[in-house]
Amino acid sequence: MRPIAMACLAVWTVSGPFCAGSEQELWSHRDLVADSTIEGRWRALGDTTRPWTTLIVRDSNAKFAKYLVTYIPDSGAPLHDDLYLTRIGGALFGDLYAIEDEHRWNAIPVHLLIRADRTNPRLVLRAINAKWLQKYAAAHPKQISTVTINDWVVFTDSTAKVRRFLLSTLKIDSAYDDSIVYVHVP
Repeated sequence: MRPIAMACLAVWTVSGPFCAGSEQELWSHRDLVADSTIEGRWRALGDTTRPWTTLIVRDSNAKFAKYLVTYIPDSGAPLHDDLYLTRIGGALFGDLYAIEDEHRWNAIPVHLLIRADRTNPRLVLRAINAKWLQKYAAAHPKQISTVTINDWVVFTDSTAKVRRFLLSTLKIDSAYDDSIVYVHVP
């Protein structure tokens, strides 16, 4: 199972079987933001076994704000992802997309979504609580559409509709999983 953008990236390591993603990007070119504070080497708080687990660098070849993420798992070859940042209601969200087809979870090209809060020198990542999302989507089918594939909940609505939904969740603590905290490694 693929790690998610550091919260489902660890969306950097997810310990549970449930994560959320989207068929559509979370952004349009006008929604992308650059944030140099996320660049560099990171490791999960408390992980003292490795010097770093995740490297984030700005893609200098891209015509718009795009980051390249390299994740070093406990074993195996490094994984490489594209990361796009966008703000929704003042909150920073990451859209993580696997570069190599063989690393896509379930062989489905899905955008993994995370909420990111930067507190120097830490990066706090939170994934959508997939169990909460399943229940919410079942109770409110006109507000958001999802499908469940092998314990992964996938938004099937348009980018605009998913962004509106995420905006509505910002003040609902139960909508997000516990955070994964990363520390910047100089």
